[in-house]
Amino acid sequence: MATYQKRGSSWRAIVRKQGFPVQSKTFRTKGMAQEWARKIEDDMASGKMDEDARLQSITLGEIWKSHVEHLKHQSHRRDYRNLTDAKIMNEYFGSDMPIGELDYNALVKFCEYRVKHDGVAPATNQRTLMALSSALSTATMTLDLPSSYVVEMKKWRKQVGRSGLSGKPQSRERRASPRELDAIITAAYHTRHMLTSPLHDVVDFAVESAMRQGEILSIRWDDLDAESGIIVIRDRKHPTMKSGNHQRVPLMGRSLEIIQRQPRVDERIFPYTKTQIGGGFTRICERLEIKDLRFHDLRHEGISRLFEQGYQIQEVAMVSGHRDWGSLKRYTNLRPEDLVNREREQLAKKDRPPAGEGE
Repeated sequence: MATYQKRGSSWRAIVRKQGFPVQSKTFRTKGMAQEWARKIEDDMASGKMDEDARLQSITLGEIWKSHVEHLKHQSHRRDYRNLTDAKIMNEYFGSDMPIGELDYNALVKFCEYRVKHDGVAPATNQRTLMALSSALSTATMTLDLPSSYVVEMKKWRKQVGRSGLSGKPQSRERRASPRELDAIITAAYHTRHMLTSPLHDVVDFAVESAMRQGEILSIRWDDLDAESGIIVIRDRKHPTMKSGNHQRVPLMGRSLEIIQRQPRVDERIFPYTKTQIGGGFTRICERLEIKDLRFHDLRHEGISRLFEQGYQIQEVAMVSGHRDWGSLKRYTNLRPEDLVNREREQLAKKDRPPAGEGE
């Protein structure tokens, strides 16, 4: 029940109800105080007041910790991206900040800071906000986070996207030329004694297999069927399934040959970290003055080569793991010259006289 106290030229509303903490606030007019009191009473009756109290009792740090632990139980792989996003958000907001204080305005300020001070692209912000949404969804199961907050977060995320502070990544068309690949593999081989991984083999395998870096570093000896030329990629990336998406994949080109020359020192075929591989690749590219080439571009190159070799889209999808064949278009990037050359070869075959004719 609400009571009102006049204090000078102001009015103070006090709402008391069994099972809830006393709520009070001061306003310029009695009408404003009454309107606020009615809203508080409605929130108490509907349960929203309980939700608000719950949002103030769960911290951002607890949300991320719960999510990372949940992922560990769901998958054998460690999700490094989520760890990075958790670290970034915890450092910016503070891990002890109540999750109820993270609203639309706070998200906008966070994304603005990341763009202006850290130089990230809108796509990076979108990835972080998507990871946060996943963490919040997990918290509805593990921390009893109100589901209504997750719904609000989804709306805020869309609004941030409309502001231009987050968005989809621009599709890349960068391919590694044969000369660049030869230079990288040669440099990695000749400096292998200085590296902590056989980077020359990993780079070569990335192009031949068209696998993602995380997939390369997760494949196991036990999942290799050398006789059939097949390997199982566990928990392969999937638009909806976060775990259990194991896929049998054909080892193309010289992939099997590269695997078989690796020493068996671990359950994984390539027992290295993303920092070792990605960092080593970046340093070699810088030393060779190769511009704007990323490790993931090697997968792009591998998929493009499969198309150029004449494989059909459903066959390439079996290698790459793409569920949506339409998304393979951004990986093909066939050169116009390739189509011209193929057409000329076909015409030449048609015009060629049959064997023995004219003799």
